[in-house]
Amino acid sequence: MTDQAPQGESLNPRLWLNSDEVPPGFWQRDLEHWRLPVTPMTAELRIGTYGLLGQRRAREEFALLTPPANLKVIDGYVYRGSPSAQDTPSPERIAAYEERVRGSHDRVVLRRWQKEVRPSIVRRLQDFHTRDLTILTDGELTEHFSALDACLLEWYAAHYINNHARGFLLGRCMSFCREHLDLQGTDFLELLAGASPASSDPVTAMEELAAEGRRTPGMAEALNAADPWSQPLVWELFQPYLQAYGCRALELEYAVPTLEEQPHRLMQLLRDAMARLAAGQEGAVEKVRSQREATVQDLKRKLPDDAKEEFDRLLSDAQAAYGARDDEKGLLASTDGLMRYVLLEAGRRLAQRGLLTTAEQVFFLWRREMEECMSGHPLKGLAQRAEARSQEHRRHQAMQAPFSLGIRPDPPSRPSFSQDVREAIEASKLAFDPPRRSTELQEEYLDGQLHGQGASAGTYVGPARIVLTEAELDRVQPGDVLVCPATTTAWSLVFGKIGALVTDTGSILSHPAITAREFGIPAVVATRTATKVVRDGQMVRVDGKAGIVDL
Repeated sequence: MTDQAPQGESLNPRLWLNSDEVPPGFWQRDLEHWRLPVTPMTAELRIGTYGLLGQRRAREEFALLTPPANLKVIDGYVYRGSPSAQDTPSPERIAAYEERVRGSHDRVVLRRWQKEVRPSIVRRLQDFHTRDLTILTDGELTEHFSALDACLLEWYAAHYINNHARGFLLGRCMSFCREHLDLQGTDFLELLAGASPASSDPVTAMEELAAEGRRTPGMAEALNAADPWSQPLVWELFQPYLQAYGCRALELEYAVPTLEEQPHRLMQLLRDAMARLAAGQEGAVEKVRSQREATVQDLKRKLPDDAKEEFDRLLSDAQAAYGARDDEKGLLASTDGLMRYVLLEAGRRLAQRGLLTTAEQVFFLWRREMEECMSGHPLKGLAQRAEARSQEHRRHQAMQAPFSLGIRPDPPSRPSFSQDVREAIEASKLAFDPPRRSTELQEEYLDGQLHGQGASAGTYVGPARIVLTEAELDRVQPGDVLVCPATTTAWSLVFGKIGALVTDTGSILSHPAITAREFGIPAVVATRTATKVVRDGQMVRVDGKAGIVDL
């Protein structure tokens, strides 16, 4: 029997299950966010609390008619569930939803994010970042954990709420461009390229660091030292970068070290950036933005005067919503990194008292166990429990979890909406353009071609580099075609040196698609099986407009 999370600690107390405990309904693995099994602490906080509450808040904000996704961790892997039957929404709920859609509540949400929510997040994040955890008492550390936990609840809710607003804002613009300019697919996406600076800022900042390093006397010798990270010149050079990006979580799993905990990776990124500068390859992001503005002006000339103002408004909203996506994700990644530090500090103290063997065992505790021990109520056999869960985690990593469980239900019948709301809903679907779905992950390629969604136009031929986790990012070489399950905001750091991108999951508005467009890199997403079909080192041709990878 799998060790169960204590009742009441997460919003979904029956979160952690064995495969023989799967509830009725249809369950499908969330491969876009969670390819690997998760630790108990990550499951309880990130999935059982922040994820579920965020979706529930979004449902109430927009009076959504469908229930929030049900999330379960089954044999360590994250699954999304669909009930076998869904209740018919009440007339009052349908009316509330129509009011939100017809009233352009999406624009209200976007303005609130820009003027209120984001400034509050930045301010509080800076406050959290300046705290020295090592000098806090146990009580103060627990209070700090609770404050960070409350903020993550609020900030994840904002992300899910923004995500629904984003669909309407982008969809309305896409619908307008399709109707008035016959513009769709990757042609439309060119109007958004360069509008998400948060996607490219980590690379741009590293290139600025590299330029400063090249100008600094003695830096070359310091970088060539046996341990460059210990050199004062190198350490001082990196301080602004570490302040801005160092605490970012590189994966959604709290057990994965942050960027500043991996100085070897930072050194490699700096060397790569210096090599690009020496070869005159910098400036890709500015080139993309200039091309976008030229495209926008060309399109406006084709519109009648009475449509230009509407085009400007729709495109401005779409670009702002588009840029907010990775901005939110970057802020959340930094906050998640700070949460990792708090958990590790608690683990370090418990290990000093002999309650844990190592600080890292804290990730294999449930929240209540950690909090009880930190409040002066040590639990017997805590290290043994953590070790047993760690061993179970390793068994989960070695197994091949099924893609789906249960029987897929028939799609629920849709309520009858007014004409304008139906049009808004259809426009929102355009924006997310979900990938094909199947109950099995088949190797679907014909005559040496792998098909997905074209996410960033252009063609490129180069060697494929299969990267399954962030721990393997050091294998990526300049000019490689990065082939991976998905990417997070932290993976943006390698986009400055790759030639093209291919992913298993995602959509045209997923992180890999957005970041590829920021750098003008051809990209194909939602292939479902690229990491299984493509061989590491194999020469491939990526057509980011057609959504085809030639093997």
